[in-house]
Amino acid sequence: MEWLVMLHGYMHVMEFERRRKKPVVEEMELVEELKNNA
Repeated sequence: MEWLVMLHGYMHVMEFERRRKKPVVEEMELVEELKNNA
């Protein structure tokens, strides 16, 4: 079970890194898209 927690944490870090490297414009478009879907 311990490895599952580590894997989840690793995936979370990878996702964070991927988002951080995205351009701000793309980020804003994503926010707008989420607002429209809400």
